[in-house]
Amino acid sequence: MEHTTTTLVENILLVIGVSILVVALFQRLRIPAVVGFILTGVLIGPHGLGWVKEAETIQLLAEMGVVLLLFSLGVEFSIERLLQLRHYVLRAGLAQVFATVALCTLGALLFGYSLAQALALGMIISLSSTAVGVKLLKQREELDSTHGRMAVGVLLLQDVMAPLFMAILPFLAKADALSPVALTGRMGLTLLGVVLVYFMARGLVPLILRWLMASDTREVPVLGSLFIALLMSIITQRLGLSPALGAFVAGVIISETPYSHQITANIVPFRDSFLALFFISIGLLVNLQHLFGVWWQVLGWTLLLLALKWAIVVGVAYLSRRPLRVGLIAGAVLANIGEFSFVLMGQARGLLPDDLLQGLVAGTSLSILLTPLLLAATYRLTLYATGHFELIERVGHHLHPTMRDHVIIVGYGLNGRN
Repeated sequence: MEHTTTTLVENILLVIGVSILVVALFQRLRIPAVVGFILTGVLIGPHGLGWVKEAETIQLLAEMGVVLLLFSLGVEFSIERLLQLRHYVLRAGLAQVFATVALCTLGALLFGYSLAQALALGMIISLSSTAVGVKLLKQREELDSTHGRMAVGVLLLQDVMAPLFMAILPFLAKADALSPVALTGRMGLTLLGVVLVYFMARGLVPLILRWLMASDTREVPVLGSLFIALLMSIITQRLGLSPALGAFVAGVIISETPYSHQITANIVPFRDSFLALFFISIGLLVNLQHLFGVWWQVLGWTLLLLALKWAIVVGVAYLSRRPLRVGLIAGAVLANIGEFSFVLMGQARGLLPDDLLQGLVAGTSLSILLTPLLLAATYRLTLYATGHFELIERVGHHLHPTMRDHVIIVGYGLNGRN
């Protein structure tokens, strides 16, 4: 027992130490930290340098990171923000997600995968990186630009769909073993259980929070926040759903209370620490020797998926009667495959072949790496095209063909209103 504990502490110490060095280097190179954590796992894992041989112990801690990620997502969930961007969320967001899932599912079926495997692939590929997208738009101060609002609206919808996909994936894994009637019945009973748990928690959680926040010590609210997240995750796990879904439900309930900001501040340090372990645990599963043999396939499929997701967003923007420039820039922000996809990949173990999962991990990391370069190239392309092609320069004229000599007010603050 003592030897096991010592080994676990040594593994965690090694993982944290190497990740600090790698992420510090990546920050200098302006590469997302997510990629640094995954690379850390690849380097020190069983298939790399072999410094960490017991990946299971790290993965147990990593699961807590996923639970806290979904919990914080629920706490930060804003109905008001969704309503502000409802045109982008409901139109562009739904169109992007369902079009990506449908096309990727169809493509996977053509390559011989089962329907359950094809749907899982479609869900994984449909999500984009919220952290990377928002960070890039913030750096350019374009969150409130037309393409920024479109990108953020789609990302908000994807964040809402991620817990739903996590709830569906366990049933896809059982699709071959159960008949359609039995599978539908089990899903119905499980969802009914989740609804009952939600309404029960909606009555109890605010009361518990009121008692916790009345404490004079900081430790009680912090531990109470973790307790609520883990309790709800265990309840939904017992119902046959993803533990992360229960944590998300608890977060949504807390978001409706006056304590949401304090809860977020309480759990952010824990979330970030355990989430780093989650991304490292993903890297521990990657077999470098295998990837070196198929690197050209991984690169080719990654570029193809980037082009597909980019084209879908451009098409959605065109159908939404947005200028082509807006679609091109928003598409560059959304073309990657995001961090929630790693969570779905973890759930898809056993459903998807290991070789495919390793390729997806490498391709997703590569797509995140390429996003800043793709966005910079898109800005240059649109700047060049605006001066040379009438299509981009006058793309908005068909929306208001009778408008002449009009005034455009840039900014709608106090002076803009006056």
